[in-house]
Amino acid sequence: MKIPRPAAILFDMDGLLVDTEPVWWVSESAYALKLGFEWTKEDQHICVGGPLTRVGDHIAERARAATGQVHDRDAIVDAITSDVATRISEMKIELMPGGRALLELLVAKDIPHALVSASPRHTVEAVVQSTGIASFSTTIAGTDLPRTKPHPDPYLEAVRRLGVSITDTIILEDSPNGVVGALASGAIVYAIPHLVPVAPLERLNFADSLLEIRDALV
Repeated sequence: MKIPRPAAILFDMDGLLVDTEPVWWVSESAYALKLGFEWTKEDQHICVGGPLTRVGDHIAERARAATGQVHDRDAIVDAITSDVATRISEMKIELMPGGRALLELLVAKDIPHALVSASPRHTVEAVVQSTGIASFSTTIAGTDLPRTKPHPDPYLEAVRRLGVSITDTIILEDSPNGVVGALASGAIVYAIPHLVPVAPLERLNFADSLLEIRDALV
C-alpha cells in the first residue's frame, strides 16, 4: 500500500492513537457498580467512539432498568470523564503500535497533523500530557464545539485551523461512529479497527495499524 502525501492527517484519540479503553472500562465499571448494575463488554462496545451523550444515556438506562432509579445523564458523563482524566494523568499512556513512528515521520516530512477526539477537553489534555506528544498543531475535544462525532464538525474545524483542504486530508479512525463522521466530512478515511469491527463502506479504506500507515507514507 502506498499513500500519496496528504495535506494533513487527523487522528482520533481513544482506541486509535492511544489504548485508553482499559481506563474507560475501569471508570465505567466502577460507576456502574455505584449505580447498582454490572458493566459488561457489550456495554463497553456500545459506547466505544461516543458521543458522550450516548454513553450517559446508556448508563442511565441500564441503572433505571436495574434499580428503578433515575440518574442525570450529564452528571454521569461528568463523573466518569473526570475519573478517566484523573487516572490518565497519574499514569504513562503508551501510543498504539506505530504511533510514535508515524508522528515522527509527519514531523520530518512537515505534514500538519491534529488530534480530533470525542472525549472532553480535560481528558484530551491528560492524554497529551501523559504521552508527551508535542507535535500536534491543534487538538479538538468533544466539548469544544456544539456538535461532535458522528457529525463532521470537529474534522472540518481541524482543517480550518490547519488551513488545508478537507478533501486532501486523511482521517484515521477506529470506531464505526468516528468513521461515519469522518466520511461525512469529505476526507480520505482509513479505519484501523480496535475493540469493535467496522463495516465496509463506500470510500472507506482499511489498515491494520498506524505502522502500516507510516510505512505507506515513506
